[in-house]
Amino acid sequence: MAEVSKVSIDAGECISCEACVDACADVFEMGKDAAVVKAGADIKANSDGIVTAAEACPTSAIKYE
Repeated sequence: MAEVSKVSIDAGECISCEACVDACADVFEMGKDAAVVKAGADIKANSDGIVTAAEACPTSAIKYE
């Protein structure tokens, strides 16, 4: 898969289902109201997991480049 250099979550779209956490816990965690990208997460090293998480997200809240 392609190397991911940037990832974000649209908190307004997130329904807190934790699919992203299940798919890539090294990058995603649950915040107060929505999933968030962990501070200091190694985005490039977890590119495959990020893509998997984005594909698993039922609301397409995860965006990556």
